[in-house]
Amino acid sequence: MAKPKPGDVEVVDPNSVDLPEAERAPAKPDAPKPGTPLNDIAKIRAAEEKQFVNPRAVRPNTMRGGDFQALEFAYADFSAVIPAGWTYEETLAPNFWTNIVGLLAPNKSTGQPDRSGAIIHLRRRDNAFYAKMYVRAVLGNGLIVQCIGPSLDPKTGRACPIDLKTGLAWTGGSTETAGNLRVQWSEPRNGFDVVRSFDGQSVAPKVFVTAEAADEWMRAVQVS
Repeated sequence: MAKPKPGDVEVVDPNSVDLPEAERAPAKPDAPKPGTPLNDIAKIRAAEEKQFVNPRAVRPNTMRGGDFQALEFAYADFSAVIPAGWTYEETLAPNFWTNIVGLLAPNKSTGQPDRSGAIIHLRRRDNAFYAKMYVRAVLGNGLIVQCIGPSLDPKTGRACPIDLKTGLAWTGGSTETAGNLRVQWSEPRNGFDVVRSFDGQSVAPKVFVTAEAADEWMRAVQVS
């Protein structure tokens, strides 16, 4: 037998090496006997082809190591706080995010892709609601986001923000009023104030940390 030359590819019989039982090629069946009808031969050949499936080719999909990383290295989490009075619905428009899209855009100098898949934790300054927003796509001048909770709209069944006052699904909130007074968030004073409805003049001796506390004081004043 001639010795293999450098560069020759050696053909190895799968059953001549020590492979696990599950990976060995199955033994070939005997050839059809002489005189076997052609229809029967076709059935035998079809059965053989079905039997001789390479076990390596039918392995189930498995997770790739490069796609399994600690969360902090794979996707980003961002915090976004909007002013009191702004609505959740406004944040669903792609151009709402125009001013910050650069933080999620691809970096051509390093080859880093865009940061689609990031999570934005959305809050309002007056702690009216909280929403978790998934960045589906990064555009040239905005973001396509999808709310993924933490609540569900009882009418549509879709994910929506949570009302931090009631713990229920966010439906737009409400303004507490009593007589000619109302509760409103005071941005300069960083708290809830009680003001006159007709001119917005503050009547409370202090701001309150929650809307409920301001509402309780307002109603006590009306009773007295």
